[in-house]
Amino acid sequence: MQTRSSRPVLYALTLAAIVLLGFSLRVTRLEGQSLWYDEAVTAQVVQQGIGELARWTADDIQPPLYYAAVAGWTQVAGLGEAALRWPSAFFGVLMIVLAFVLARRLFGSAAGLLAALLAAVHPLWVYYSQEARMYTMLTALGMLAGYAILRVLAASKNQDGYPKQRALWWIGFAAAAIALLYTHYFAIFLLLAFGAYFVVVVLVHRGPQTERLLGEGVVATLAVALAYLPWLPNALRRFQVDASYWQGTLKLNEALRHIAISFSTGETVLESQAIPLAWVVSGIGLACFVALAVVTFRPRHSSVTVHRSSLLFVLLYLLVPIVAILALSYRTPKFNPRYLMLASPGLVLLLAGGLALPFSQRGTSAGRTLVRIATGAGILVVLLISAFALRNWYGDPAFTKDDWRGAAAYVRSHIQPDEAVLLVSGHAAPAWRYYAPDLEPVLLPEIETLDVTEVLDLGVAENLNASLASKRGAWLIRWQDNVVDPNGVVPFLLDAAGDLQPVDASFWGLGAPQHFRFIDVVRTGPDDPGTAFPSELPLTADYRGQQLNVNFGDQVELVGYAQPPCPEPLCPVYLFWRGLTPLAADLKLTASLFGSLRDDTWSDPLDRRLAAYDYPTFRWQPG
Repeated sequence: MQTRSSRPVLYALTLAAIVLLGFSLRVTRLEGQSLWYDEAVTAQVVQQGIGELARWTADDIQPPLYYAAVAGWTQVAGLGEAALRWPSAFFGVLMIVLAFVLARRLFGSAAGLLAALLAAVHPLWVYYSQEARMYTMLTALGMLAGYAILRVLAASKNQDGYPKQRALWWIGFAAAAIALLYTHYFAIFLLLAFGAYFVVVVLVHRGPQTERLLGEGVVATLAVALAYLPWLPNALRRFQVDASYWQGTLKLNEALRHIAISFSTGETVLESQAIPLAWVVSGIGLACFVALAVVTFRPRHSSVTVHRSSLLFVLLYLLVPIVAILALSYRTPKFNPRYLMLASPGLVLLLAGGLALPFSQRGTSAGRTLVRIATGAGILVVLLISAFALRNWYGDPAFTKDDWRGAAAYVRSHIQPDEAVLLVSGHAAPAWRYYAPDLEPVLLPEIETLDVTEVLDLGVAENLNASLASKRGAWLIRWQDNVVDPNGVVPFLLDAAGDLQPVDASFWGLGAPQHFRFIDVVRTGPDDPGTAFPSELPLTADYRGQQLNVNFGDQVELVGYAQPPCPEPLCPVYLFWRGLTPLAADLKLTASLFGSLRDDTWSDPLDRRLAAYDYPTFRWQPG
């Protein structure tokens, strides 16, 4: 039999066990997978001096605080994969503790423990706790800022606690808010949620301290704004200029579906499986909202009291960032659910508050027992969904990060001294350089960050001539080539100058490297008989094969075509197009290939975009 004095000890031990579970999940196989591109960018940036770090982040889509923090850490821990990911794991564990203190303050002790458990096994939180990026730091700082606001309002009810206690929590909020803004630009939307919550609560509960509290809020806001003022021009410029994604309109239903999947199952469940699981979690979340609303607005029907401000806090925490970020992304649809991870604690708190409610109520009637059984089943379902996603993360190769480590090791073990490495797209250089700093690649195109307007055309031949003049072979590594080389210009040109060699390996996210050996008799084009091997490869931007110069309504021109030698009955035919003016239309090609006689059809009718599927005419640049 438990005594009253033993309950705090058991409570503390339970919390410690939950935190230990969360810690274990976050550090298990921390270095097991390769760094992918975003993580390699972190590795590159943190090696720069503070001035260059600030310059680089000013031109990037992320502020500098996370990189500066990791840079300081790596001075002690080194630049290994695990070392780079440890800060994320640390903030991931901190999120468990913050979920506990937030839920306990909002909904009571039982909710605190349940929130900690949900946080410990949350598949989204575990996933990003093992990635060398800023998302767990961002989320933890947001939780800290939210907790500080709750403590400010709690201190305002206690005259004896002012000014020291409330001032300390205001300082804590301001510090967390400043850190948030210097960690991610979207943090502003979470701060708007907290600001709205503070104003509503203060105005609804008017009292002798209302004006003073509002004044303190203004002072804290000004302090945060002044601290952020030096970086504000960079932030405004990034919101105005971002060529790392195509222009268009956000598909709202698709975005909402991905948010629900991310918040429910993280990044490690196939969408076909994740959609029904997300519906289940959403249904449980809705039931929790209804239960909390009933207890909040009809307290006579429950032995538990939940303050209205608690439910308001959770709803604003969850919904304001989602609505604001979706609105911002509507016209420039560069959107990924991870950008909304800072709002995910709202769902964890909602689930914890609602699912803990029956276990906080007094009484043992048959009805309440059934409710507790049903609620326990709901908790079990959420935990099983998390367990399924975590099993995939640790054991299913379908959720492997892009394997730059394996690709670099393979090329290093097979490359010959007279061969070069070509990297398409060139902005992926940080990932390659992390694993193969001794094999400097030729960057195609030579860009620092992804730019959807930097699409390669036959003009890249000049770069290839200069880069490969003294080489007899090349290894082509492709990543996001569907953006910068959607038409396969680079492999097309390399194939004109050499022979593709067999490669017996493929790497997740990158595919198989392409290995070319240049031949002594080199064709100037796919249908040319060949010339002696010159000092420079005969790859020219002027070559267009058989000239046609057919103008289609002053919109596009069919410059020519080429058909390389081919032993097969059916061989590829290359069409060379040129845009004549900016286009809004998605032009299509309908064609058939005939022999010398009109009834001698060589192929089925063709109906497709003029170029690659990922390069519709409305993305073409004139010329």
